[in-house]
Amino acid sequence: MSTAVTEIAFVPIRKDADIDNTSSEDGKKWKSIVNSCDDVPGYMHAFIGRQVEDESTIVHLLDWESLESHHNFINHPSYAPMMADLETLQNGDGIFYHAYLRSPKGFSPTTLFQTFQPVVPAITELRTFHFAPDISPSDSSAFEEAFSGFCHEALGIAQPPSCVAGGWVLEDLESKEIHGGRAKGFCVITGWESVEEHTAFRKCETYNAFPGFEAQAKRSEIRGARLAEQ
Repeated sequence: MSTAVTEIAFVPIRKDADIDNTSSEDGKKWKSIVNSCDDVPGYMHAFIGRQVEDESTIVHLLDWESLESHHNFINHPSYAPMMADLETLQNGDGIFYHAYLRSPKGFSPTTLFQTFQPVVPAITELRTFHFAPDISPSDSSAFEEAFSGFCHEALGIAQPPSCVAGGWVLEDLESKEIHGGRAKGFCVITGWESVEEHTAFRKCETYNAFPGFEAQAKRSEIRGARLAEQ
């Protein structure tokens, strides 16, 4: 069984940080940050872009050969300088977690790189469902079945998403709506060839049935991103 894991990061950047200008001090730091994993053992692929709802937030998705390989990055020589540079650019705390992604076909293991083949979608929706941290195995399985069923329906419409994958989040998530403030997460990543197709999907019958799918969750968060392969 594949142990590949996808790291999902939402990083708020100072609005005055000139990270797109590679000749600026901020731009040089940012380039160094995004390239810091290139020579790290276990690093596979990465996709990066700005969040649609707030372009000052960077969405960074990375495939690793294993969770251990990402944890080992902390001991890599490039890690400390990267974090020091990032602290000068960030505007508050980011959101970071990992997920073992699964294909809707048989809930089989996959990576983001495999999911996005043959091309990176023009728009990517990341939706994270929050469950009680002590969700039972039977309820977890029921949600996985609901996820697979929804994906089957979505992929069968006239203008289907270009790709979809989902999986349980490894870390507990902060969630004010749940007693104790911690939640078990399930992340769904859906790709679209255009914003128009994504908007049309929200109006179709399949999407209107989505509340039944999400009813098992305590809440969900939706973020859109325009990603490119790093």
